[in-house]
Formats: sequence, C-alpha cells, structure tokens
Amino acid sequence: MFNLGFGELLVIGIVAILVFGKNLPRVASEAMIAIQKLRRSVNDLRRETGIDQEIRELRHKVEQEIIQPVQKANVVRSVQAEFQGVSREVRQLDTPPTTQAPGKDAEPKDTLPSTATSPSASLPAPARETPTA
Repeated sequence: MFNLGFGELLVIGIVAILVFGKNLPRVASEAMIAIQKLRRSVNDLRRETGIDQEIRELRHKVEQEIIQPVQKANVVRSVQAEFQGVSREVRQLDTPPTTQAPGKDAEPKDTLPSTATSPSASLPAPARETPTA
C-alpha cells in the first residue's frame, strides 16, 4: 500500500517517540482500534451498496464483450502478418534489380560508345615533332 523503506519507517518511529513519549503504546493501540473500525465500516458499506457485486459483473461483462472477441480475432497475429508483408515489399524495393550479362541480342545501355564509332576516330592523329640535334 505505502512504499516506505526502512529509513522512512525509522524516521516515523523516532518522531512518534518524540511526540508521544510514554503514551506511545496507548496511542498506538487506540490507532489500531480506530483502523479496525474504519475497515469494518468500509466493508459494511460495500456489502450494503453491493458495489463489489457490481464491480464483478462489470469485469465479467468487459471480459466477455471486449477481451474475448479481441483474443478470438487474434489482432496481434494479423497485424504482425501485415507488417511482415509490408516489410518484404519494402526490402524488394530497396534491392537493385538483377542485371543480365549482355548476350548476342542485348547491348549494354550505359556504356560509352566504342572508339570505332566515335567522331574522334575519323580525325587523323596529330603529328609529333621530332627534336633536331
């Protein structure tokens, strides 16, 4: 209920001793009696109002109308399957298409033209000057 560590309980005990002194045992027993009366009153109120029964009925209704259909529909598996399908499609889009080696009929499309058909192939080679001695 309360998240109190040893240090906090020790401080509370020291403060209680300082405040109540010799009357601490009597005050502690009166506090316990008051807590027990409060618990009994709360339990009686719960029984009279029927709130516990209503909570149980609501919990049962939620389980039958929401939780069980969701489990039957198996939403998690269907979402996972859809995610895996989309993931496969994304991977296919990311991978480059396979290239085929050029055969007799296929010519490479992104290569430079050969020197035999280039315009510079028809020009004569520049003359070299030979040094005279």
